[in-house]
Amino acid sequence: MRNLDAVLPPASDGVYHLIVTDQFYTSVQLAYQLLQRQVYCVGTIQGDKQGFCNAIGEKNRDRPRSIPHGTTRMAVAKNCPSMTSLVWWDRRPVQLLGTGGSRRMESCFRWRPGGVHAEVPCPSMMRDYHRWMGGVDVHDQLRLQRYSLQQQTKCKKYYKAVFLGLVDIAIVNAYVVFRDVQKQREAKPQTHAEFLMHLQAQMLEVTEEDFAQRQPQVDTTVAIRTLPDEHVPRQNPDFQIVNGQRKRRQRQCKVCSNRKRCVGERRATKIFVQGVVHQTKHERICAIRYGLTTRRIH
Repeated sequence: MRNLDAVLPPASDGVYHLIVTDQFYTSVQLAYQLLQRQVYCVGTIQGDKQGFCNAIGEKNRDRPRSIPHGTTRMAVAKNCPSMTSLVWWDRRPVQLLGTGGSRRMESCFRWRPGGVHAEVPCPSMMRDYHRWMGGVDVHDQLRLQRYSLQQQTKCKKYYKAVFLGLVDIAIVNAYVVFRDVQKQREAKPQTHAEFLMHLQAQMLEVTEEDFAQRQPQVDTTVAIRTLPDEHVPRQNPDFQIVNGQRKRRQRQCKVCSNRKRCVGERRATKIFVQGVVHQTKHERICAIRYGLTTRRIH
C-alpha cells in the first residue's frame, strides 16, 4: 500500500484504478484495502487464503468428468457487495477474486481432446484477467509446472539448487524470446518440449575445445604519429658574449626547474621546441633527453 500511495495520484470522486495480481499477492484483505483506496483488483487466488469463500473452494487439481468444461461457481461477499469470488473450470480449476468487475457470462474458445476448438462459457472477469495480465506469468508457468531442473533434482547444498534455478530461468527466457521471434517471422512456433529437445541436441554436440579459454587477439600494430617539420628540437638562435667568447644564449628549462632538488640549483638549456607553448610539465620536451643540456650550480 505504501508503494501505491507513492505512485497513484490522490483519490478523487468517481476515479478508480485497476490492479491485476497473481495468486502470490492476491488476498481478501488486500482487495478490501485497495477498494477503500478506490482501486479495483482482479487476480487468481489460492483456495486456502484467509477470507476466501470455502463454499466454492476446490481441492481437486483436475476437472472431474462429471463437471462440464466452462462450469462457473460464483459467490458475493456479504459485507462487501462489490467483491466477487469464483471458480471457473478449465482443464484445472481457476480460482479468481475481484472487486468492481462484471459478473456476466461470456464465451471463449478452448482446445478439447481430439484437436477440437470449441466454444465454452467464461465469466467476464476471467477474460479481463487474461487481457490485462498479458501473459506476465507465462515464465512462472513454464518454469514451475514442467521440465524444471530445480524441482526435479534434490541437492543438499543450497547453492546448487540456486544454480539450477538460474539455469531454468535462462532456458525459459530463451524459449520465450525464441517463440516471439518465430511469431514475428510468421513461422510455426515450437512447443516447449521441442525447443528443449533441440537445445539439448545442440548442447550434446559441444566439445571441450569449445570451452577452451582463448586469449583475446590484441592488435599489435601501433600507429606512428608523424611530427611536423617545425616540431623538432632546435638550438637557440640568440648569441651572447661571455668572458670574451661568443656563446649561444641559455634559458632556464621549465621541466628541470620543477624537478630541482635544492635551493639555488638551476638548470639551463640552449635547446627549445618551436611551436610548443601550452603544455604540462610532463609533456614538455627537455633537451636532457638529447644530451644537450648544461648544468650550472651558482
